[in-house]
Amino acid sequence: IVKFLEGESDLDETIRQLQRDTRRYAKRQLTWFKSDHEMVWVEPQDRDLIVKNIQEFI
Repeated sequence: IVKFLEGESDLDETIRQLQRDTRRYAKRQLTWFKSDHEMVWVEPQDRDLIVKNIQEFI
């Protein structure tokens, strides 16, 4: 964004770079989360399971 604001990059290129960097960051997060064996994956609509997991945690 700084390069765009300083006139060193156009808007389209800035958007492409932001999208690319966001995808890369999300991939690193997923890799990190998957390595955590205590991570509990749930579906957002499964409210009962989410509440149960939170109650067990606290």
